[in-house]
Amino acid sequence: MSCVRAGRGVACMAGATHHHLASARITASVCSGPQGSCQARLGAVRSTHSALHVTRHSRPSIARNTYRLGPQSCSLTRRLAMLKGSSSVALGSFPMSSRITVQSQAEAASSGTATDEVTEQASSGDASSHSDTASTSEPPDVPEVEYPPTYVTAEGRIIAIGDVHGDLTKTLQSLELAGVLGRDDSGRPIWVGGNTVVVQMGDVMDRGDCEIGIVMLLRQLHKMAQKDGGAVYMLNGNHESLNVCGDYRYVTAGAFHEAAMAAGLKDEQAETWENQLRARVRLYSPGGPMAMELSKNPTVLVVNDNVFAHGGLLPEHVSYGLERMNREVCQWMRGEKLQDGSTAAPPFMAMGDSNSIMWNRMYSRERFPSPYERFHTCNLLAQALDELNAARLIVGHTPQMEGANCECDQRIWRVDVGMSGGVLDASAEVLEINGQGESAVCRVVSAGSTSKIGAKQF
Repeated sequence: MSCVRAGRGVACMAGATHHHLASARITASVCSGPQGSCQARLGAVRSTHSALHVTRHSRPSIARNTYRLGPQSCSLTRRLAMLKGSSSVALGSFPMSSRITVQSQAEAASSGTATDEVTEQASSGDASSHSDTASTSEPPDVPEVEYPPTYVTAEGRIIAIGDVHGDLTKTLQSLELAGVLGRDDSGRPIWVGGNTVVVQMGDVMDRGDCEIGIVMLLRQLHKMAQKDGGAVYMLNGNHESLNVCGDYRYVTAGAFHEAAMAAGLKDEQAETWENQLRARVRLYSPGGPMAMELSKNPTVLVVNDNVFAHGGLLPEHVSYGLERMNREVCQWMRGEKLQDGSTAAPPFMAMGDSNSIMWNRMYSRERFPSPYERFHTCNLLAQALDELNAARLIVGHTPQMEGANCECDQRIWRVDVGMSGGVLDASAEVLEINGQGESAVCRVVSAGSTSKIGAKQF
């Protein structure tokens, strides 16, 4: 196997990490360790949710517009125009499992309700289909849950994109670097990658203003790619799990506003902090529309002989079972009831501590403190990969100050370069893998490079 690098051009800049102080007040008192007590956080947020007089109903009293990726979403039209000269972009409605509406105080007064209410509506029907006589009819068949994929194959190239943290511009740049994103005559993003498989390493959430818009974009590209034999996968990272846990400390004001828009709020309603919090809690709590969407993401994905995990993968994780891990994270995000009647809890192996898959940084040190530390780390990596008959592990999670790189005889690749404007605002980079086994060629392509062809041997 050989690995080459196309350009360097990593412009590391000091960027401020955005914190939403009002959100921090809700969650800071119940956080401990890298993940903290997720159940405690959820309880704290739900208590605040109740204190704001948020109520749920089986059907809505007022319908609102569905969320669309357009001028109101993270200024996508403006940002794409800046990159491509496009004047309009529309990707259609987001495939949420339900829609959210908010009843204002003025509207509530006419219906005898004193406080704002968040209500939900099934996206597949309207209120007229839920008449009082519906309970006497046969219950509909409940579709079998489709859990995230764990093992997939790729016939063409494989592309890894690191953490994007709500930065739509860098996401678009990364997809363009990979040669998979184009646009049609009307400016709509289209898939041009053929049978390429793209894996986004997680951490789309937090630190940036465009979270839902990026998820929408990746989902739309996945549908297009499937027609050509390709695919676009997104992993769940620690910041996806934080939001489903109700920990909003790293959510920007813009992302709170985006959530309110996704919930169907308009104008003054979307500007109110209380409404923004209501919307985010409803969207991201287990079983909520965005939590359901994130539940489709794998925590670990194996593509041919390449393993993708947000933070790291230890032998104990492999012994636990990758398919089991993906299934349990999915069940928790969906808020599923287990056979014993309890609600699914987040698996400790996936997100419980600094050794978990989402939080691990063992393989991401750019400088090992000693030869022993390097030997020990590479030995653990080899054990995990050998159990899976895999050639390499690709991780994100920890920004690499010198750009995407490899270690342990090129068996570990670190692709989080801190490209988001909320992290380091570094140049976008992607990892490209061609082939399998000993003949595989890996190279890093950087937006700071003057030519994608100019390659440098590691």
